[in-house]
Amino acid sequence: MSGEQQSSSLSTIRKEDVRKKNDLIFKALAVTVVLAEVTYFTVHQSMNIKILMSILDLVVLAVIGILHFGRKWEHAIPYVAIGGIMAIFTVSTIYMPSISNLFQGFFILAVALIYMDNKVLITGSIAGAFILWLNMYKNGVTIGLNKDSMIGLWFYYLIVVVILVAFQKVANRMITNLAETQMRTETLMNQLGEHEKSLRENVRTISENMELISQGSSENAISFGEMSNAFHEITKGVVSESEVLVTISESVKSSNSQLEGMFQSLGQLRAGIQDAADSSERGDATVDEMYLMIKDFSGQIQAVSDQVNDLAAQIKGSSELIVTLQDIASQTNLLSLNASIEAARAGESGQGFAVVASEIRKLADSSARAADEISSNLLAVIDQSGQTQVNMNTISDQMKDCLAMTLETRDVFAEINNSVKEINERTAHYDKSITTIQSSSRSIEESSEHLASVSQQTSATLEELSATIESLVNQNSIVLERIKHNETAMNNLVQTKEAM
Repeated sequence: MSGEQQSSSLSTIRKEDVRKKNDLIFKALAVTVVLAEVTYFTVHQSMNIKILMSILDLVVLAVIGILHFGRKWEHAIPYVAIGGIMAIFTVSTIYMPSISNLFQGFFILAVALIYMDNKVLITGSIAGAFILWLNMYKNGVTIGLNKDSMIGLWFYYLIVVVILVAFQKVANRMITNLAETQMRTETLMNQLGEHEKSLRENVRTISENMELISQGSSENAISFGEMSNAFHEITKGVVSESEVLVTISESVKSSNSQLEGMFQSLGQLRAGIQDAADSSERGDATVDEMYLMIKDFSGQIQAVSDQVNDLAAQIKGSSELIVTLQDIASQTNLLSLNASIEAARAGESGQGFAVVASEIRKLADSSARAADEISSNLLAVIDQSGQTQVNMNTISDQMKDCLAMTLETRDVFAEINNSVKEINERTAHYDKSITTIQSSSRSIEESSEHLASVSQQTSATLEELSATIESLVNQNSIVLERIKHNETAMNNLVQTKEAM
């Protein structure tokens, strides 16, 4: 509580205290007025004095009542009460002398003491001293007071005043301490109430948080269980994956071996293709040579055919030399026939013509001996020359066919060479592809082995994590039980506080 709040609270307490004391004075004066009225009408006194005293009592009581119940000048009511009582006692002392009037000053002290205020008490002491003096001065002889009695009365009056002042100071100190204690008590009670309220709110909040933590712990326990199952499944999957990777690694090794064999076979195939290319080139060269030879031989055959035709014409035109020419024609015919046979059988035209030349030389040597035969065979030579001409034409046609076939063969060899070259190029491309595949396969093999190793390490790590998760699940179960126990204790504490 701040200083302003304490001052305001203290002022409120003092105001309530003054109000209660004013109420007490009003009630006391009301009783006193009633008793005074009864007393007035029991003593022997004139009616005017009685009426005056009654009116004065009622006026003082009315003024105090109006101020008190009207909540006006509440702090002035003590002085109004002392002044009013002093006025009543003054009139009473003047008009109704009595030895009992000596106690009026002490009555005023008692009224002033009720307020426990220094100013009020001093005012009451002065008013009481005035009434005591007035009684001694006005009625001392009448009531039989001597000097010693008066001194004694003043002594006791002063003693009472001193005692009352001291009592009032002590009482004020006690009242101040009591008020401060009350304020501190109220402050502490307020603080205690706020602390208790805060404690209840904190306990309620803690209870709610404990409940949330309990729910979260339950959910965590479920999550940990699911996580543990998931880790078990993952571990199984990793083990299976490791086995698959090992299988893949073995398959890749087998593929590498097969690729190595394929690479070797492809090398052999390339060597065979190169041999075929070389053979094809040689065959192409041979066909070219054969083409040239057949072309040359065809020309020679055509020349021989022309010569045979000329020879037949000469035989027919040279009838006068029939005898000799018959022999020559017969041998020439035989020579031509032999030359044709040799040309057909031999692959090389030179050898055939060499034989023909040799035979011609022999015929030249034996021309003399063959004259008779030429004559006898001239007609046959003529017939044979015709047949030979036909045969030579047939041979010429066949040579043309052979020439055409040779051209086709050369084209085929050219196509074979092109195909062999294309196959060789594709084989080289396949060689590069297989080399690349083999390199990739080796990389895959190394990666598979590395993945298998990593998979094994991962499997071991997952097993450790699974064991850790199981440990966390057990610890979470223990913590959950403790949280539920604390939550129950918090709820009981909240219920106990609310019951209080």
